[in-house]
Amino acid sequence: MLNPNSWLAALLVLLAIFAMVTPAQTITGTMTGSVVDPRGAAVVGAEVSVAQDATGTKRTVQTNELGDFQIGSLQPGVYTMTVATAGFKTLQRTNIDSFQATARRRFAQHIQFGLAWTWSMAFNFANFDANPVSVLADPRYRDYGLSSSDRTHNLRIDWTYDLPHVRSGNSVIDYVFSRWQLSGITSFVSGQPLAISYTTVTPVDITGTPSQGARIDVVSDPVLPKSERTFSRNFATEAFALPARNTFGNSATTQIRGPGTENWDMVLIRELPIREQIRMQFRVEAFNAFNHTQFATLDTSARFDAAGNQVNARFGEFLSSRPPRIMQLALRFMF
Repeated sequence: MLNPNSWLAALLVLLAIFAMVTPAQTITGTMTGSVVDPRGAAVVGAEVSVAQDATGTKRTVQTNELGDFQIGSLQPGVYTMTVATAGFKTLQRTNIDSFQATARRRFAQHIQFGLAWTWSMAFNFANFDANPVSVLADPRYRDYGLSSSDRTHNLRIDWTYDLPHVRSGNSVIDYVFSRWQLSGITSFVSGQPLAISYTTVTPVDITGTPSQGARIDVVSDPVLPKSERTFSRNFATEAFALPARNTFGNSATTQIRGPGTENWDMVLIRELPIREQIRMQFRVEAFNAFNHTQFATLDTSARFDAAGNQVNARFGEFLSSRPPRIMQLALRFMF
């Protein structure tokens, strides 16, 4: 029987040798994301910058044709991210906490797939450079809250499946219905944090100062169970009230979340070999392939009369939706 002490001594020697020959390891991270417009379309060429708060070190990239960006080799720390592009307001984000997980199955038995999941919380004091912070109250309590870019869950699944070859005995049928490949990207993303605003039928000076407006009062939990939500009632509208005069309202920067995204983009591909290095590719592409209705915005503006009654009949109702199914055909010649 081997002596356990000799095993321990050998292990210590191996660890010592490994420590001498292994170079120092550096822990870095990668920031990835997508830039889209309010309708969900990719923004190409947007300038994305991240600056480390402690050192001021700044890195800048541009989004690709899909609106995606990636910034690698980032040292551990707190970063401020800025997104700028022509025709849109400059967006700035800071203090993002997240957990990321990825998994990938290599191509085997006609199928491969990958999965990327991000669970995160993003906080800031203002969503845009032009948004002011309070000068009458501590911004850490008045203005610090969930960023409009916060998405609790962001799950992306990509997959590719080689359809089985057809062997009917008929050469024409076998040629037409074989060599097809089906692939796609599936997305499940949480909704955006939303703030409830308000107006009044008759002008009312709530705060008594022109430099600081009041937020709405929250008198109960506005979040409804999914079983109770309808097209015209996405949250408990009775949970909000007109703030009393000479107050600033008791609500946070955001109170509810908007509708999330559940989307399937798919493509069917057929390779048509012509010669050894010449081939054609026929593609049938479908965005939102199952034509799933995906609502985009809600009516989040309450309107109060002189008695404090909420009179906006559409308050809490869906206002718009993301694009329906879009299909396109493509023929590509490769040589």
